[in-house]
Amino acid sequence: MNKFKLWQRIGVIFLALFTVGVSVFFAQPSDATSARNQEMLSLAIIDGVKTPQELGLAYLSEQPELIADAGLINAIRRVPSELAQTFGNGQENTPLGIPLGTNSPISMGRMSDGGQLRDSNYDAIGYIGADGQPKNITPVEISDMANTEANNGGNLATTTEAQEVLVADASGMLAQSRQIPTFDLIVRNRRTSSSYLVQRVNANALCRDAINAVFNRAYRSVAPVARPRRNLPLF
Repeated sequence: MNKFKLWQRIGVIFLALFTVGVSVFFAQPSDATSARNQEMLSLAIIDGVKTPQELGLAYLSEQPELIADAGLINAIRRVPSELAQTFGNGQENTPLGIPLGTNSPISMGRMSDGGQLRDSNYDAIGYIGADGQPKNITPVEISDMANTEANNGGNLATTTEAQEVLVADASGMLAQSRQIPTFDLIVRNRRTSSSYLVQRVNANALCRDAINAVFNRAYRSVAPVARPRRNLPLF
């Protein structure tokens, strides 16, 4: 009888430890994301975490219209060479700002409230890489996105299921899997210079803005996103 009670207690303890372990395992992603966001806030890399809707950029969380124009697809194939002409001689990693809210020459479609999409006061200036660290948007990333978009007929993700998979790195994963559903984007308000982290951005929507920026030569050189934008106290 004593042995039975002993094993019963051991079983209860094991079950408790197992439950705690499972809880910690499934809590890690959100805890890691929260810690990352807090670190970016403390380093003044961002001023806050916002949804696309809060910034008036709801289209970033929506799937844009498919490209049906074969001529436009061919034009997208020329994006890497266009960038190479401007950012050759070792400048391919230049940090760039991409105007958000463009609708020409590649159409994003209409906004959810029925209004026409217009250029916003925000630039996309970075994203969160696969290592959880902020990365710059550079000619390399834009070229990779343009190549994949053209090869997949105007769509970055090759399957519907891929739209539900979170992929943080908009460049490294791109060439390997060609499945870029959503990622976390860093945007900056051109009027106030405030920067925000926008989570779960549809990569196809950003890709359209990036390609339009190349077509319209509307991209801007920006400071690296990992560099603090103001002095921080040491203590």
